[in-house]
Amino acid sequence: MTRYVLVRGVRCATGTEVIDHFSPPPSLLAPDLWEADASTIRAVVAAAAFESPHSARAAIRCTAALFSWAHEMGLSTDPEALFTPDRVDAYVGSKSSLTVRSRGTYRSMLRRVGRAATVRAPWPPLAEDLGPGAAASTPYTADEVHRFWQAVDAQATKRRRRTMRTILALGLGAGVRTSELVEVTAADISLHEGAGVLCLTLTDRVTPIRAEYADVVDDLCARNPTGPLIGAPTSARDRLHRYAKGTEIPMDVPPLKVRRLRSTWAVAVLSSGITISEFNRIAGGVSARTLDMLTQHVPCRTKHGEYLRLAAGR
Repeated sequence: MTRYVLVRGVRCATGTEVIDHFSPPPSLLAPDLWEADASTIRAVVAAAAFESPHSARAAIRCTAALFSWAHEMGLSTDPEALFTPDRVDAYVGSKSSLTVRSRGTYRSMLRRVGRAATVRAPWPPLAEDLGPGAAASTPYTADEVHRFWQAVDAQATKRRRRTMRTILALGLGAGVRTSELVEVTAADISLHEGAGVLCLTLTDRVTPIRAEYADVVDDLCARNPTGPLIGAPTSARDRLHRYAKGTEIPMDVPPLKVRRLRSTWAVAVLSSGITISEFNRIAGGVSARTLDMLTQHVPCRTKHGEYLRLAAGR
C-alpha cells in the first residue's frame, strides 16, 4: 500500500503537500477559473485537515468540481454561499452519471470541507458515537473502506488476516457493536427462510448481512464452524483490542474503529429506502441524536422531486 500519491509528478506523502501541488485537469475545472479560484479551493480543503494524501486528493478534486458546477449554474463561489447543505446536496444530486457509492463519497468529502470552511452556513454539529442513547461516529468514505479491504491481505499472519476480515465483514455487513463482534459464531449466521437473505441473529435483533459482504461472512463461517469467527477466546479485559493487536493499518488512512464501521453500515442501510422503524429493529435501537447525525450522510432522492411525491403519498 503506497503512502504517497503522485500529484503533477511530485510524490506527496501528506494532505498538505497534495493541496500545495494540485491543479485540476481542464475537464474538471477550466484553467482560467482555476487561476481565479485556486487560492480559495486550497484554503477550504486545507481547513478540513485531511491527513491522508489519498483523501486530500479526492477532497480537492471534489471541491474543484463543485466550483466548476457553481460557475456553470451562475452561483456565487463564496464559501459561505456555496458550502451549504442544500447546495452540496443539489450538486451531488446533479451527478447522475456517478454510482451511489461515488455520490456518497462526494457528499461526505464536501460536507467535511463545508463544515471546516464556513462560519454561517447551517451545518448541523457532528456527533461522536453510535449506540443506544449516544450519537454516531462519522462514516468512512468508500475510498477508505476500499483501502481497509486491500490491507487485509497485507497482514503479516493468518490470524491477523482473519481478525481484520471479520471486523470489516461484520462491521460493514451487519453493523455489529464492539461487544457483539467478539461473540459472533457461525451458528449465529443463517439463511432467513422468509426473506431469503443471510442474517445474523443476536440477543436483541435479527440483522441481514449486506449483500456485498454476504460471501465473505459465509466463507468465514465455512472456515471457522466453531468458536467466535474473530478467533479463539481470550480472557483479556479489552477483548477486541487483544484480538486486533498487531493488525497493520496504512498510515494514510484513519484508524480502524468498529463504531465508524457501524456508522458506515447504518448510512448504507438508511440509503436503501428502509423506514426508520425498520432500521431501528435491525440496528438494535438508536437515539434521535444518532439518527440526526446519520441522515446528514444519506442522499435525498432529489430527481424530479421524488421525495416530495413520496411524502405526499403519491
